Amino acid sequence: YFFILGCLDIPVAGSAECFRWLAWVSLSKETFRRCETMWSIEGREAEPPYFVWLANNIPVYPSTLSLRANLITCPIGIRPQIKLEPTDHPLAAEQREGISPQRVKEIVELMHHLEAGANA
Repeated sequence: YFFILGCLDIPVAGSAECFRWLAWVSLSKETFRRCETMWSIEGREAEPPYFVWLANNIPVYPSTLSLRANLITCPIGIRPQIKLEPTDHPLAAEQREGISPQRVKEIVELMHHLEAGANA
């Protein structure tokens, strides 16, 4: 199995900011080897997107495991971007359409609640 940690950004309405999830993606051995080869090469952001599968669940959504996505290589020193394929899944819809500042607050509160419960 081959995995890369990437950024799954969700635009926030009325802001230039995004809400960012860090998530693992699974990719083929060949694609991983290509990423590894390009990792320290200037201009690597010119690489075409790599097909990947989301490899973890994000707890405030229905199962996100195995959502289809593309991994977009960024310049050296910047973590790659995860772009979900357009589906009806709530996470894909939020990435495509953006979320309100209120939804950001709701997600943060849900995550805080989940973390507090895990540490109890």
